[in-house]
Amino acid sequence: MANTAFLKNLKAGDKVVLCITKDGEKHEYISKVKKITPTGLIRVVDYLFRDTTNIALGWEAVSIHEATPEKVKGICARECIKKIREVIANYDFTMTDEQAKAICEILGISA
Repeated sequence: MANTAFLKNLKAGDKVVLCITKDGEKHEYISKVKKITPTGLIRVVDYLFRDTTNIALGWEAVSIHEATPEKVKGICARECIKKIREVIANYDFTMTDEQAKAICEILGISA
């Protein structure tokens, strides 16, 4: 059972972890609560949550979780790695064999 106790204390501007699972792939984002309606609906991005952390939209499952320091740190690290991979994938490398071997050694890759 998901921890929903944190929902009681949420207010607009609070950070939450937004988890979207689509086609078997799970993606986590740090988001902010946009609004809490007078009826208690919690708006995060364009999703509305009631007194539960989960909603299902066709083939997409969406949930919110408490933004603990550990979760935020993990998500930030994954986003940083993702950005590094994108830069590397599009980077025009011009380096010597020695530089390539040094990078492989740092990364623990046999050259």
